[in-house]
Amino acid sequence: MNNFHSYLRPIGVLSFMALIIGFFTAIVLENLY
Repeated sequence: MNNFHSYLRPIGVLSFMALIIGFFTAIVLENLY
């Protein structure tokens, strides 16, 4: 169970970072066009 949790946490961090990057990219594209 501990091994499963160690796999689950990086996925959550990566999805959270992808959400921030996607939001930042949307703001940059809004400013460019």
